[in-house]
Amino acid sequence: MQPLRFLVLSPSGIKLDQAIISAQVKTTNGYLGLNYNRAPLIAAVQSHFCKILFANNTRRNAIIGAGLVLIKKTEAKIFTENFVFEDEIDLEATLKRKAELERQMNHSKDLKLNIKIEQNLMFELLKLSNKQR
Repeated sequence: MQPLRFLVLSPSGIKLDQAIISAQVKTTNGYLGLNYNRAPLIAAVQSHFCKILFANNTRRNAIIGAGLVLIKKTEAKIFTENFVFEDEIDLEATLKRKAELERQMNHSKDLKLNIKIEQNLMFELLKLSNKQR
């Protein structure tokens, strides 16, 4: 099976650039399987838990924040602000970040800012729910 180049890009840089066999991505229309030779597509991505099978047959789980996915035959790119591998989640830092986001949301009257805070809070909650499994 041919590998697919899988990139996760954020404003802070490249979070992942690896060859994969498959990955599951949650879009606004449901889950989408990523693999080589897939039809081109652009879709909105929701915050989700993602299972990735790398070309070397290792598996890793990740939490991916809301964003966009761009799929071509030989590569898939996800543009998001938030990405972390499950085994790299720092529980204490996540709890602190969650509390700070909740505090910000309670004190903000700016609708645009609240949407951004809500997306980041969803990401932190996904990390916590995944860590508690």
